[in-house]
Amino acid sequence: SEISYVDLHLASVFSTLERLKLYEKTVVVIMSDHGEGFKEHGFYFHGRTVYNEETRVPLLVRAPGMTPRRVPDLTGLIDLMPSLTELVGLQAPLAQGRSFVPALKGDALPDRFLFVEQLPYPNYETHMVAAVHSSGVKVLRNVTANVTQVFDLNTDPGEKTNLLDRDPQAGESVRQALDRFLDADPG
Repeated sequence: SEISYVDLHLASVFSTLERLKLYEKTVVVIMSDHGEGFKEHGFYFHGRTVYNEETRVPLLVRAPGMTPRRVPDLTGLIDLMPSLTELVGLQAPLAQGRSFVPALKGDALPDRFLFVEQLPYPNYETHMVAAVHSSGVKVLRNVTANVTQVFDLNTDPGEKTNLLDRDPQAGESVRQALDRFLDADPG
């Protein structure tokens, strides 16, 4: 129902942009800040985990002069500011993330690690973090329970098979990157 509600109101935004002759020179971004769990990993709703059902979100960008395409490169919401500022000809030198504009133009982005974190809060005291590499390897750590899982998102997007069960070295470089991320946290 929420998708239908948003869709209904986007139609009026787009028709207004067209009526004002602004549509062809306007960057449009449609995104979500989180997904929803439906017990894939034991939880309903959001704010409990860093599994894909809560962290992989829609991101649609329509920019003047760009050919529509599906971008396979690893991007995160942290990349929105540098991307949008580049699209409108501005700079954001202090912005975190990186611009995905080259990917919108059809160029591959360099490999990277992307980090996600679910901090504990009063009604849910579990701390979870994850590192994802462009290769599709994801390391998820429940910091509170001291449990680590490694997934290959290319073959297991539902994150059901922990590669550590078969190979204690699985995802070693991504695990090291996650350790560095955790070690750098001043909190």
